[in-house]
Amino acid sequence: MVYADLSFYPVKNLNFYGEFLIDDWQVSRQTKGDLEPNEYGFIVGLRYADLFKFLNVFGSQIQIEYTQVRNRTYNVADNRGYQKYLRFRRPIGHRLGNNFQSFELWISQWLFPGGGYRNSLNLTLNYKFVERGEGGIEKPFDEPWMAPEVTVEKGYKEKFPYGVVETTHRFGLNVFYFYSKNFNINFELYFSTYRNYKNQLGERHREFSFRIWFFFNFDKWYR
Repeated sequence: MVYADLSFYPVKNLNFYGEFLIDDWQVSRQTKGDLEPNEYGFIVGLRYADLFKFLNVFGSQIQIEYTQVRNRTYNVADNRGYQKYLRFRRPIGHRLGNNFQSFELWISQWLFPGGGYRNSLNLTLNYKFVERGEGGIEKPFDEPWMAPEVTVEKGYKEKFPYGVVETTHRFGLNVFYFYSKNFNINFELYFSTYRNYKNQLGERHREFSFRIWFFFNFDKWYR
């Protein structure tokens, strides 16, 4: 694999970033095996801080991110299953695995910041759109370009994402309370809608989900 990342600050408060990975790239087209689609993934995004400073309001941030991971990336033939990018049956490279694209937007604002943001509150609104095809890293590595009717002269192409595509719209609210470096609370609430849920054509689904966790630093009690 080949991997690269970058981060660029053209002006104060503005950051462009990206990551690019090549798993397998076909250079020649001489045999049917060379018709295998290229396997790669990338992330591009930007962050901008203090977007409401023209209103004399500080402590805000907007972040926009697009991710794409092509079908069969991180996956290998079943006889080399130990090389699949899985750990305890979960994807390693990206939590959504492969064969998907996503767009995500965050807008956050710090409220009541004290010295060093002590005893302060951060609110974040989040929207995420995902298109996820069939298959996955844990699934068998299929090779439709090797079918008898496919020839080198005709070539082979497949749509992306591949197969029945599950479409997700997720809306989220995050509340983060930072009391000090030794104690904070994080609460997240999400509402999601799905079309072709779990890649079942025509299946629709809606769900609410939430999670809450606490952080407490016990180090000071043992020093």
